[in-house]
Amino acid sequence: LGLGVGSAVETHHLGGIVKRALELGLRTIDVPPDENSQRSVGQAVRSSSVLRSEVQLIGQLGDDSHGFDEAHLAVRRCLRDLRVDYVDLFLMGSPAGGKIVETWDAIVEMRKSGLARSVGVANFGIPHLKALEKHGRELPEVNRIELTPQNWQDHRPLFDFCKRRQILIQVISPSSSTGAQEEEAILAIAKAKSRSSRQVLLRWAFQKGMQIMPVSEDGAFSSLGLENFELTEEEMASLSKVKGRRLEQDPLDVGVDLGDLTKGNRLPPEPISPEEHLREEEVDLEKLRPEL
Repeated sequence: LGLGVGSAVETHHLGGIVKRALELGLRTIDVPPDENSQRSVGQAVRSSSVLRSEVQLIGQLGDDSHGFDEAHLAVRRCLRDLRVDYVDLFLMGSPAGGKIVETWDAIVEMRKSGLARSVGVANFGIPHLKALEKHGRELPEVNRIELTPQNWQDHRPLFDFCKRRQILIQVISPSSSTGAQEEEAILAIAKAKSRSSRQVLLRWAFQKGMQIMPVSEDGAFSSLGLENFELTEEEMASLSKVKGRRLEQDPLDVGVDLGDLTKGNRLPPEPISPEEHLREEEVDLEKLRPEL
């Protein structure tokens, strides 16, 4: 269980939301890929009573930072703005930025350099994952997607593909599909369980074996209390049969752009000290990726 951060959260509210989540016992925190949000999250973690070693920070690569050198620079900027020397998980936020193999090579390098403990992707469909596999790359440890009972039948093949390859499915907001919380079957189960429809949807995803990162845009933490009830096999089956419309622009449908497959063969960068990537001035791209 963790805290997702919605796009509607204003930066000046973000620190308070993160600090409150930590006070309530949540330890996995999603970090948006922009400078102000990263600084707000970092400040909230530092000012809390929770040790950094107990907090799992998830960094993300924006679509505008795809490419080998660009991804290297983005990871270092993320660490600088958070003022930490590593993140626990770093994700390529979407295949929409293109150059997915080239960019993935950079992200894997950063893990080998110790700047990320684990690495993953978001919104990758089967063709994107197969592209990594086909070109001899290691597969991500995590694939973050939007998955609800409404699109379960459409995305079941992807879920099974990831499960066979031991890729953890992480769901940033299991209840965000339009109308999901108003579905009759969901409302009926929520009433029977004396829970909100949102909590029922989160519990459904949890029992499916997904890591859930419900978005909090208003300080409400719907993930809390999920361990206090369980859905029966019949209720799980009923939810999985709920039919809904597909997203108009499903990110999983983005085409596959490999990028330059040779850049990952360059020598990895020298390990950098915390002082180097925490400094406030801009990092020189040429120093980050010296040519052979």
